[in-house]
Amino acid sequence: MMQASHSDLVDPAMCSTITKLRHKIDSITKFLSPLSNLANCHMVEFITQNHWEKLLPASLRLSLEGLPLNDAVEQFWCTAASQEVKGTSCLSNWISNARSHCLAVNNEYCLSADQLQDRIRSWGGDIQPEVRVKEFMTSKKSYEVQTMSRLVASLHSLCGCSCSVEAGGGRGQLPVALSLAYRVPSLTLDCDAAAVAAAPARILIIQKQWHAIAKRIKNGIEESMSDSIQRNLHRFAAAFITHRTDLLSIVRHKFPEFDGQDTKLLLTGLHTCGNLGPDSLRIFTTQPSTAAVFNVPCCYHLLTETIDVNTFDVFQRDHGCGTVESSQGFPMSEYLRGTCLV
Repeated sequence: MMQASHSDLVDPAMCSTITKLRHKIDSITKFLSPLSNLANCHMVEFITQNHWEKLLPASLRLSLEGLPLNDAVEQFWCTAASQEVKGTSCLSNWISNARSHCLAVNNEYCLSADQLQDRIRSWGGDIQPEVRVKEFMTSKKSYEVQTMSRLVASLHSLCGCSCSVEAGGGRGQLPVALSLAYRVPSLTLDCDAAAVAAAPARILIIQKQWHAIAKRIKNGIEESMSDSIQRNLHRFAAAFITHRTDLLSIVRHKFPEFDGQDTKLLLTGLHTCGNLGPDSLRIFTTQPSTAAVFNVPCCYHLLTETIDVNTFDVFQRDHGCGTVESSQGFPMSEYLRGTCLV
């Protein structure tokens, strides 16, 4: 996502997209509202609170009670995996109805990875080749970094950014690829001071073994990376990020070579937990130095809501969580004001 001008915000095509998105949100909210107790129930209370009788829609419960367990399980997975309704039972219809409310790709507001690449090209950017790191990461994390880093690097170049800032990066696995494979100056911010202190030594080990563990992928073929790497492009800082965090000051402190320059930042994050995702978006919209954002959030159940304020611990309150309405993790939009996940 890149910063948009005021004229972009009132573009008729954008207004049409917003209208369609609101209709989709209305449909999802209408579907979920009567099921909120079921969505938020705890398995440990399944028997003690009689969830089967109290929370399941009556028609669905009666349908399940009339099916052998194995048949119900098979019917569930067959219907969930299919794009078409395979049966006419209450269970099949219920699953198909639920799936119809998912936000799918191929529309104005949800893009596939391939469509995102096409969009970056349409803006005048080039898509960087993928780089696979075989060691120091789980296979899942390696795939995520491989898929995401090329897009972040491509957007970073397109926007003319000076530095990529990773929110809640922990070990800094994404910026490893950004800095070593794409030569993008990167700063990892994390609230865990111990992890931040230990990270540079780990990065130094990766740098020493980089040419042995990293492969560039072109046209589906892996090739060795023989080009030299630039060290000290990846740095770390301990910080608890909120919507008020001054990223530019932190970057200039860690990268004094940027001082006095027109510094543009790309804010990114892989698995930004809870409020970190929403606060990253708020930073993007309120801090002009943040020219682009590329965020993959997670942990919706850790998003704070108005009802959560009295349950925050001292650590959360000291860092501004939930102290003002604008810092709530959900909802972010005025359109959903008053809607709760729990």
